[in-house]
Amino acid sequence: MQFTTFAATFALLSLAAAAPAASVEERAVKATVRVALSGLSELQIQREIPNNGQAGAAPGKFTDAVIQNLNGNAGITCQAYSDAAATKKVGGRFGTTSIKLNGGKEVTVAVVKCAKGAAKREAEAEVEIEEREAEAEAEPIAEPITVPELETRAAKATIRVALSGLSELQIQREIPNNNVAGAAPGKFTDAVIQNLNGNNGFTCQAYSDAAATKKVGGRFGTTSIKLNGGKEVTVAVVKCSK
Repeated sequence: MQFTTFAATFALLSLAAAAPAASVEERAVKATVRVALSGLSELQIQREIPNNGQAGAAPGKFTDAVIQNLNGNAGITCQAYSDAAATKKVGGRFGTTSIKLNGGKEVTVAVVKCAKGAAKREAEAEVEIEEREAEAEAEPIAEPITVPELETRAAKATIRVALSGLSELQIQREIPNNNVAGAAPGKFTDAVIQNLNGNNGFTCQAYSDAAATKKVGGRFGTTSIKLNGGKEVTVAVVKCSK
């Protein structure tokens, strides 16, 4: 009888000790929302974005945005921004129904912010801003002048790099061809130049830090390489040169 009582007590204590760890893990999973972004030149990427209004990095050029998984967070919506400081909105707020960020045309996205009840607060703020702007005199804005020759040169000043991994879908980025670092954050196993854009003899190098001081794998060209022997490794930026 004493042995049975001891065994039952020990089992209860074991369950109690394990409970906090499970609770912490559950909270960690529910602290993010999985957002999916896709475009014409970009394959779909998915990112875990904090659910407390903090900005989460999701750089690229996209046409559509949607919450892929709420992770148990009801009533959460998200907003894309074109700048890292999250001051310039891209499209409207989105939830589990996909939206067009720019009428179907690709637009630059830097970060995404997700929160509960933010849509109502932002709508009220926008109404106030519109009322103030209506009282002020609008300055005429000159139409932008498009110079085809400059656009052509800009297109050839970059190299399209593709990175893929086990947990990340493939992403493609336009990296400057003048040895200036281009952002390509994520965890990847493979790297390759997808399109030289007319730049012959160029190769690229991945780095794990934004300052481009810590190399990841060797230099790569139009033939795919393994960055870390087939195991995922963190990449922050890529630099390309001749």
